[in-house]
Amino acid sequence: MYVACSIIATPAHHGPSSAFGNPRVVIATSSSVYGRTDGWPTNECAPTASISPYGVTKLPAEPWHWPTLDR
Repeated sequence: MYVACSIIATPAHHGPSSAFGNPRVVIATSSSVYGRTDGWPTNECAPTASISPYGVTKLPAEPWHWPTLDR
């Protein structure tokens, strides 16, 4: 289930969004990709070390969004 919802479905949203004239997609990621950390809030530059299946499958989906980010 995690693989289908996070890894497969995430890039599948980009095509239809662009086809309808909206090249932007809202990214809902999770702190679960970082695993246990020393403090809160977790810095987005912190190393990733997920300890849950959910976090493990969220992380590979994130690069699909990077080209669409305004930096």
